[in-house]
Amino acid sequence: MKREVTVDRLVQASFPAAEGVVEGIVRQIDGARCLVEWDHGVSEWYSLRAVSAMKEPAMSPQQRRPARTSGPVDPYAGRPRKFPSRGADLAQLGVRATTSPDAAPFELKRRAASGSKPEHVSLVARPRRGEAPWVAHRALGHGAFGAVFDVTLRTEARPRVALKICFAGARRFGIEREIEVLAEVSRRRPALKTAPVGGLAELETFFAYRDASAVAMRLADTTLSDLAKGLRGVAMRFSEPVALFYAIGTLEAVDALHSADFLHADVKPDNLCLTYGEPDDVGTGKPVDAIAAAGYRVTLIDYSLAVDLRAYENPDQRFVSGADSPAQVPEYCWPPALKDASWRREIDLYAVGRILYQVAAGSILSKTLTSTNLETRLPRGWNRRLWADVLAKLIDADESVDLGALARTMRRHLEKDVLAGDTAKLVEALDHHRRLVTGEARRGADAAATRVKPMEDDLPSEPPKPEPRTVRVSPSPTQPARGRAKRPRSEAPARSSRRARAVVSYAEPKGNAKLRNSHGVVWTSR
Repeated sequence: MKREVTVDRLVQASFPAAEGVVEGIVRQIDGARCLVEWDHGVSEWYSLRAVSAMKEPAMSPQQRRPARTSGPVDPYAGRPRKFPSRGADLAQLGVRATTSPDAAPFELKRRAASGSKPEHVSLVARPRRGEAPWVAHRALGHGAFGAVFDVTLRTEARPRVALKICFAGARRFGIEREIEVLAEVSRRRPALKTAPVGGLAELETFFAYRDASAVAMRLADTTLSDLAKGLRGVAMRFSEPVALFYAIGTLEAVDALHSADFLHADVKPDNLCLTYGEPDDVGTGKPVDAIAAAGYRVTLIDYSLAVDLRAYENPDQRFVSGADSPAQVPEYCWPPALKDASWRREIDLYAVGRILYQVAAGSILSKTLTSTNLETRLPRGWNRRLWADVLAKLIDADESVDLGALARTMRRHLEKDVLAGDTAKLVEALDHHRRLVTGEARRGADAAATRVKPMEDDLPSEPPKPEPRTVRVSPSPTQPARGRAKRPRSEAPARSSRRARAVVSYAEPKGNAKLRNSHGVVWTSR
């Protein structure tokens, strides 16, 4: 029986490469042909006559929910593929869409790890298929389902964005899934009156081709993982103001998903992006709100493994990852889940607790600690009791924990006790991190007082002075080797002021040393 073909119509078909019946959806109609996107990640053009003869599912995926079960289920094995109107999802998010019936003018090329060289993914242009609507600059990172690149869109504004592209065959866990999750969260959560510190990704443009798709999102300055590596490279750690700010952003970002009945299931430092604004844009009002409104934010990305709790009839449904299912990074996975225990919110709570412990203590959590033991591992001068209570609740993965309430508690401590109304203290610390990750950080304590040299045109023309040279004498076979000639001592630079020498991230102490952090609190190393 032939039926009228419309966009978003659901169809079924069998493919030799796929097991059983595969569902698809009509995404585009162009004259006498239409584009069908299949569940296994392939899009093909068919005639209207062929599509009209295809069968339709007995029940739409929106109405289909897994049967109620008393035991845990694998959320990634045969999970119901939701086929909403992609146009409605993009409109909900305010995302522009660019579609083409042709093959994509690009492809991903993966180079396997070899020796000390890690695995690398590059974006390769295919000029014969046309020109890509962007100019690629560099790779930002890649995962199991796709890669992200720093690109400039070929539009009038030419914005610099992060472009995510999925590997062939991974679209089920890729871009379409992320658009679906973000749109559904936007529908379920009311709009916030003030800009939060933590949130979800902001999509800008969606590109759809016959055999691939890509999505452009706001480009962040760095990730929490890269920032931590940069601080370790200069022997520094997080100070309490920035640690509180990043903790608030992380808690608010994960809570944005949990409050919409979604689990992220892959929270890790690589998925926490940091964006820095301009210090001059920070206005008045509550310090944290003013800083967040100026563009300083923590963004949780990558919703490939997100689990929709409302997709199951059992409101208390628990989950377990199968042997062939995608899994979280073991380092941030709830330990019982690694031993096939069922999980729910624990999978995200433990990951957040472990990340915040690394930010506060500067080390990796090797074993489960009590609240009392956690206090001894935190820096002196911090509110150890507050941090230990928050970390203990998260690491214990108590499902009754309210992430929003924890974020508000840490926000009050930051604004009233740490900053005491002085917004500039935190802005200066965050700007130091921005300069560090962008290569603009000052080197050494005295570099803060070094004046910027005027341009050559402003300098009086004087003949250059010869530099003192060091002469090295080659040793003689019959005489002992002589030492190098000493370089004349140069004039020591002027000492910087106490304020200019204050560091915003304290250095790791050696021995039984006493150090002063950015708030003037003296603490002793252990």
